[in-house]
Amino acid sequence: MGASLQTLRSRKSVVLQGMSNSRQQISDLESKLSRLQQASNSLNEHITSLNDIKGQVNNLQIDSNVWKGEEKSTFDNHYDQYKTVTEDYISKTETAKSDIDEEVTRTETSLSNVRTGLENLEQSLDTINSQIRKAEKE
Repeated sequence: MGASLQTLRSRKSVVLQGMSNSRQQISDLESKLSRLQQASNSLNEHITSLNDIKGQVNNLQIDSNVWKGEEKSTFDNHYDQYKTVTEDYISKTETAKSDIDEEVTRTETSLSNVRTGLENLEQSLDTINSQIRKAEKE
């Protein structure tokens, strides 16, 4: 076996290892993407639910005959705090969803890049295999 054939087989081994690594990366990224999409969908459902609750809280009808004086003032303060906390929680949840959606986009880009890399390695393997067959005939 000539040095050229040894070199080609060595390159083939490196390419095969790279393909194996790429396939593992693809599997990991697909799993990550699935988890992120599930989290995003779940948060979207929670945001819808929270907005429904917020609407109910904001549209709460207060019987002014029941709440008077200091009790009404105390109630109004608690009611306003509750509305503020609800709005803050919704805002933070929307921010978390936005962050997850950005990570989904980054992960999709990484996945696309790794798939392209794998395709390139497959083409390299085909070329190396062809070169090996040619070298073996010589």
